[in-house]
Amino acid sequence: GGRGPHDVGIGVVLREMRGQVVVDQVEPGSNAFRGRIVPGSVLHTIDGHYITGYSVNQANDLLFGAPHTAVVLGITHPTRGSEIVDIAVIRAGSPVRPHPHHASSPPTPP
Repeated sequence: GGRGPHDVGIGVVLREMRGQVVVDQVEPGSNAFRGRIVPGSVLHTIDGHYITGYSVNQANDLLFGAPHTAVVLGITHPTRGSEIVDIAVIRAGSPVRPHPHHASSPPTPP
């Protein structure tokens, strides 16, 4: 994977179910939560890449990226039929669980 130490996600926990990548948990108040992504949604594309047959790790590699950048998820809602809907979500502003006293200062480049 090409994930860097400062890469961030959108506040979802993924799991594999029947060969598909499914949203298992959505962090309350996260950008995914605000984007109306709900647990049980099936992930089909990430930024236009079909992720059929991907593992959770492979999907996360696409999902994670630089803070404040957008990622487009193609998902099907668990109860609204099989139509794939594209939802653009802005990645979080800082890595999850930052040290509280460093929360306001941007990370220094390596």
